[in-house]
Amino acid sequence: MHSTSGQARVLCHLHAKNETVTLTVIGITISAIGLVIMVNQRIVLIIANPNDSVIQFFMKRLGESRSQIHKFRLLDQRRFAQDIHLCDAYWWCGHSEKIAHEQVAGVWNRMVDQHSEDNPSAQAIETFATYLMNSVYPSVLNRPMAGLSNHAKLYQIDLLQLTRLQKIDSLMAINSTPRHLGLSEDCIYKSASGVRSIVQKLQKDDQDRWISEPVLFQAFIEGINIRVHVIDQEVIACYCKSQAVDYRYAQKTEIKRIEIPSWLIAECIDISKQLGLVFTGIDLLLKDATYYLLEVNPAPGYAYFDIDGEITNALVYYLTSLCKR
Repeated sequence: MHSTSGQARVLCHLHAKNETVTLTVIGITISAIGLVIMVNQRIVLIIANPNDSVIQFFMKRLGESRSQIHKFRLLDQRRFAQDIHLCDAYWWCGHSEKIAHEQVAGVWNRMVDQHSEDNPSAQAIETFATYLMNSVYPSVLNRPMAGLSNHAKLYQIDLLQLTRLQKIDSLMAINSTPRHLGLSEDCIYKSASGVRSIVQKLQKDDQDRWISEPVLFQAFIEGINIRVHVIDQEVIACYCKSQAVDYRYAQKTEIKRIEIPSWLIAECIDISKQLGLVFTGIDLLLKDATYYLLEVNPAPGYAYFDIDGEITNALVYYLTSLCKR
């Protein structure tokens, strides 16, 4: 395995048995002898931007294992309407490979940033791909329509029916000030939508700041941050310890794999099911033996938390198992 400085090819071509097969994905070249890629082979599509750090992390780990990489095709959404095209029957990639929709056992959807506004043809492919993922392909991690709840975090929290997990007091506000809303400094604020923001604690100087766009305020609980990743029935948890309110932006964050109670495992799986999601990143807080739900991420940037490769292994296992169904 070695790095390549040329432009990464996203799809490998068909080769005869016992030939050397070279697959170049995101600057990683892998060669194998005797790899057979058949026209009717069941495969898993990854629809993404190869510059996505999560995809780069996953493909690097997948390339290191070698044994499963032939089951995946990475479709570079930046190449839509250039050398990747789509019709009712198949994907047409480059000049030689066609992937029939009936071959697609599943999809990992990382089409999170769409930039085709100036290219109607690419926009049409994104729209049709979204339809296929929502309504045609048998298994998608995750279906685009299932991820919409995170676009309004308060709606997502209200939507969920919890058993032992607790919800945090939350308020979404706009066109006001914290003082007018009667908010104390014992709360945090963050983006009310799926757009990433830095979670910050409300300060005294913030009381008269005008809220010009929707902001989500939540009661501040000083506890242990726990991140739970759910991949179908697999649950992997870790705690994140730092001195900052938002551990993602701390100078130093300690991440350790932990075991969580069986009832919490079951509830996290149920949360994913309620939202129609297969792969989730669930943010929790633990204080005085009580677990609180913060939010559910339908497109988790899991690489930050995959300190031992367990999440990647679970993803590979789930996605490749789709080819056997």
